[in-house]
Amino acid sequence: MENKETLPLVSVVIPSYNREKRIIKTLESVLKQSYKNYEIIIIDDNSSDNTYEVLKPYISEKILYYKNEKNYGGAKSRNIGVEKSKGSIIAFLDSDDEWEIDKLKNQVDMFIKNKDIAMIYTKYTLIAENTGESFLFNEKKRLNEDFKAILCNNYIGTTSTICIKKDAFLQIGGFDVNLKACQDWDLYIRVLQKYNTKCVEIPSVKYYFHNESITGNITNVVNAHKIVFEKIDNIIKDGTFTDNEKNIIKSNNYERLAHVYAKFKDIKNARKYFKLAYSYDKNNKNALKHLMASYLGKTLYYKLKNIK
Repeated sequence: MENKETLPLVSVVIPSYNREKRIIKTLESVLKQSYKNYEIIIIDDNSSDNTYEVLKPYISEKILYYKNEKNYGGAKSRNIGVEKSKGSIIAFLDSDDEWEIDKLKNQVDMFIKNKDIAMIYTKYTLIAENTGESFLFNEKKRLNEDFKAILCNNYIGTTSTICIKKDAFLQIGGFDVNLKACQDWDLYIRVLQKYNTKCVEIPSVKYYFHNESITGNITNVVNAHKIVFEKIDNIIKDGTFTDNEKNIIKSNNYERLAHVYAKFKDIKNARKYFKLAYSYDKNNKNALKHLMASYLGKTLYYKLKNIK
């Protein structure tokens, strides 16, 4: 790593809404980072709990706190955080996640060694808050090229893993505040459309999932997916995509939508989109497996798929 005087300032943006019970662990995981040239910007999205009170002892010149005048949602809160930042690199951290100690150090090292890289993400561990069970997030790339692969599925995952150069973030317009879901996936698509990215293979984030992590209603989530799919459809009209690549992308998009319907217990629409996914790509065995299981009846389907 370069001398301390030349190290880039990293602005850590933490959006939060009613996380008084979790946000201190999140904040402490930043304070424990081995990389020390950072500022922390907490955007309280008009919380109604005691978020400010628990954070008050920490607020300083290095740890800044702002409260939105109303509840804007995570996408706009992150954009506001970037607007208030001073760093050349932006890192995002959700207020119920935690970082491993060398997370920022590893990413800054990679930026210094790879001047052409605009965004770096890391592997991460998913942890069930109720049971403590953990496993590695492992969304595989469905196509070889990074940009084409991100059109199939969000293999990067949570925004808590990413560091992105501020000028690149601003150039692509930040998070789309009109989306009620898929804001992270949409951002990654636009980043990869213009810039190169890299991955730190070391799991560097603890992502806790629990009932409060499930947000939104089915209409908002489905509509957001369809908006992103429309953007993807416009992109793949480009002559650089083969017919086979287009079919694989469409198949994976429809499978993703099917899983959304399945999550919200709408088995009829889930079956419809699993069928559509398989029609575009007969090698999509996962879509076929879920399609066949859907004909066993709703109760048995969710029992077999362990969907509660």
